[in-house]
Amino acid sequence: MTAVESPAALKVVNPATGELITTVPATSAEDVAKAAERAEQVFASGVWSRLPVRERAAVLLRLADLMERDTGILARLDSEDAGKPITECLTGDVPGAVESIRWFAEAADKVFGRIAPGTGHGGLGLMTREPVGVVAAILPWNYPLAMTAWKVGPALAAGNCLLVKPAEATPRSALHLAELAAEAGLPEGVLTVLTGHGSVTGAALARSPVVGALSFTGSTGTGRRILKDAAESNFKRVSLEMGGKSPQVLMADALAYGDELIDHMIEAAFL
Repeated sequence: MTAVESPAALKVVNPATGELITTVPATSAEDVAKAAERAEQVFASGVWSRLPVRERAAVLLRLADLMERDTGILARLDSEDAGKPITECLTGDVPGAVESIRWFAEAADKVFGRIAPGTGHGGLGLMTREPVGVVAAILPWNYPLAMTAWKVGPALAAGNCLLVKPAEATPRSALHLAELAAEAGLPEGVLTVLTGHGSVTGAALARSPVVGALSFTGSTGTGRRILKDAAESNFKRVSLEMGGKSPQVLMADALAYGDELIDHMIEAAFL
């Protein structure tokens, strides 16, 4: 369930060793347009958007089971790509991602519209909840699988088709998640992973006239550019989580301690 293969390649490097792990497609703006058009067709077909809610939930629950089965694989991918301790991935990130998918699967048939009294003459106001259509998610590097699950769960439970762009440095767990989604029975074209550079792939998603909503987690500067691109294209809904919140202050005299201090700070960050 990945997008059109691009001849350009994006290198995935182990940050602990500097060694090349693999390469993935560097998706172009043209590739994004094709993937968005395909997702729009799949959404309009109703193969997912009009599937009974409990059947959608069943697919997502199977996906969660498969993620749990592949806990070791998913943990290793995030650990290698992001440089995270494997125990953190095994005990926190992957179980949290599985729980998130299950939560949204079970919520799928519990979030619905309302009937409100009218202004008179016995009238009623009917409010319904419908999927947006084609939506997109742009992810950061620090919680690759968990962030993917947080965005995949609600988007798919609601019946949307989703285009996911993982961070350049950490794409492999999202790609594996897409494979598991296909194994779980998710129709082709409902979930598409677009690997590539933020300035190309991410920008193309923000400018796409097909994408009706976009969720972004990352830097404030990139968030501003996404808002600008969204406004200049189709005024798509944009949800932004920007930061960070944990600044580090390094005093000038600390530089005298050199690499030993830097190593200590890095070690302390993982305690």
